[in-house]
Amino acid sequence: MDYVSFIESQQTTWAAIRAAGAQIEAEVFIAVLGAAAARMLRADVDEPRTVSIRLPHPSAASERPRSCSHYLGLVTRTETGAAVLRIAPADPHGPCAVHRKISALIYELAADLERASLGLEMHWQVVPNADEQEIQILLTGDHDAELANELLESLMTRYALIDAR
Repeated sequence: MDYVSFIESQQTTWAAIRAAGAQIEAEVFIAVLGAAAARMLRADVDEPRTVSIRLPHPSAASERPRSCSHYLGLVTRTETGAAVLRIAPADPHGPCAVHRKISALIYELAADLERASLGLEMHWQVVPNADEQEIQILLTGDHDAELANELLESLMTRYALIDAR
């Protein structure tokens, strides 16, 4: 389904929900957004309105990242000394071997590395490369190469990546 068709089907669906009445509309909002939305909706108001609901960021939904046990991780070094985390699907023919899923995982891991680097006040460069299925930490200056390795190993543990060694 293309984008325009999707939007049109959503508009048709919401028009039907609104036509069913404010109570049905409120029940749909509650089912989609949770009970917190119930306090924002008043079933006795039939005029069209916009409700702004702040949803939590997906990464804030839980403290623990989702399991990535269907991926392998291997920490290596380049010839120039950069630490590298290579990611590969545990089953190359399984549903997790799709390029977009691997890319999403690479960027999610890189974002966590950036946040951890900021907390450690490290000025190295985190370079995600979805095409090569890897993340490199390019060391700048006199940074501890072992700290970069430890950070990658810690990331593998947090995300339950299977060690490919």
